[in-house]
Amino acid sequence: MAILPPGSHADRSPNLAPTGSHLLLFGDFPARAATREDGHPLVQMSPPGLERMARMYAGGRLQFLSPIPVDSIVTRTERIAEVRERQGRSGRLVFVTVAASYSIDGSVVIEERRNIVYRDAAPHRDQAVESAPAHREVLRHGFDAIDLFRFSALSFNSHRIHYDADYARTVEHYAALVVQGPLLAVSLMGLAGSPRGFEFQLRRPSFAGEVLSFAQVAGAPGEWLVVGPDGTVRLTGSTTEV
Repeated sequence: MAILPPGSHADRSPNLAPTGSHLLLFGDFPARAATREDGHPLVQMSPPGLERMARMYAGGRLQFLSPIPVDSIVTRTERIAEVRERQGRSGRLVFVTVAASYSIDGSVVIEERRNIVYRDAAPHRDQAVESAPAHREVLRHGFDAIDLFRFSALSFNSHRIHYDADYARTVEHYAALVVQGPLLAVSLMGLAGSPRGFEFQLRRPSFAGEVLSFAQVAGAPGEWLVVGPDGTVRLTGSTTEV
């Protein structure tokens, strides 16, 4: 809660884990010798042959079937559900969907499908620009380098684009440190009232120091956005209550 924007998950019971907090509980914990120069693990939930490709979190779909008490023991089971490949502007792209279920005492409490994109290890190129539709801003908030470091530490995410500014700029050619996709998604879920279902897609990178708008699409109560200061869509999210 200490790294989320003000008001996110404000209605949470103190005895229940915030919606989306499972994203912090099951990170990989490899030894330093088992990580690449960019900080990603050499071995992870992916098909063989992708070890040298750059990896990006692209979005996912979540269904929260039951709340998680804070003292629970949660078991995660995962599998590769789908692999698709195509050629993009910057070369080869491989889309991997990982299906996971989270259970307490044998009862499933969360179903998740996580979308990961692998691309050729070339400098990052921005996605197409998408201007935000009419929306109602709920919160304006920016994340700084300390926020990103703390979230990476909690999730054991050692990808250097989130804490090594020189690496992010000179090697992967980002404008600045990149805000973690799951941090944006968890923040937005909390502002959306901790829905029973949430599907989201990362459209463009967001950077440390930017003031972002967390907003609801006009006339569409279940549609949410994270909008950059330049008016471009950074993340889209859809909520459901069933």
